Amino acid sequence: MDIKRLRYFCTIVEQGQISRAAQVLHMSQPPLSQRLQELENEVGAQLIIRNGGNWQVTKEGEFLYQKAQAVLSHMDALADEVRQVGKSVKGLVRIGVAPPNLPTIQGALPIIHEAYPELRFRIFVSGNPALEEQIRQRLLDFALVFLPIADAHVEVTPLPIQEYMAVYGEGLIPPDTERIGVAELASVPLMLLRREDGGGGYELLKRTFQEQGLRPDIMIDSPDSRIIVSLMERGMSAVALLPASEISSLQLAQYPTRRVDIPGFRIHPVIIRLRDTYIPSHVQVALSQLLVYSGASLL
Repeated sequence: MDIKRLRYFCTIVEQGQISRAAQVLHMSQPPLSQRLQELENEVGAQLIIRNGGNWQVTKEGEFLYQKAQAVLSHMDALADEVRQVGKSVKGLVRIGVAPPNLPTIQGALPIIHEAYPELRFRIFVSGNPALEEQIRQRLLDFALVFLPIADAHVEVTPLPIQEYMAVYGEGLIPPDTERIGVAELASVPLMLLRREDGGGGYELLKRTFQEQGLRPDIMIDSPDSRIIVSLMERGMSAVALLPASEISSLQLAQYPTRRVDIPGFRIHPVIIRLRDTYIPSHVQVALSQLLVYSGASLL
């Protein structure tokens, strides 16, 4: 199958019109229509329905488009790697990070930079839904997010599971125990992480309160742990439930903490990337180093 025809076909699908695709490809429309017809003859199926002003990609066309994107991604990355043979590891690595994963990336990047000083990084901080969408659109090489994942088209690499810690803010005295449950949390105002898409531990925590006949005093919930950390620093009199990795930060080291002992209430960080997509060598290096730092392994 001719690679150039696949590129033409993908451009047609992305532009929504053959005439517009021809402009993008800097060629006239008749030869482009001919290349599309040749590709349809080669695969033995109609890829795009063309009926006057009506235009629609068929199921066969959608399937070929997805596969062609993977093939073209491999080809582009392979060409880049060939050019890099004999050179040092360098290139741009685009990483998405959900806010509670920031301590991981902040700890890993200085180590990676010291080992590979010619690597460059572009960091996007957002919630799971936005980062999954950026992965789908190939705007990120990989992202550090949390289970559950909505998109079935991503490859998921687990990172070490983290416990939640209860951080006691100004004026609050923690119980004289190492671990606490909902009974101890029912009597204090809470600041909780809550994902934009409703996944994660927030709903589990509320359900556990209800099952025990208790009602939590949720003062603040947010998908961004940085807001909660900032409020703690400013003297908010509340208990923040945060991943253990957040507690190791210097900002929260001064506050008393207790481990939260609630069945299933854990945070499951993962790295996601687009399935069946070639990983350029410099991205693979960064990803491998990040996994080593976090104590995980690339399956």
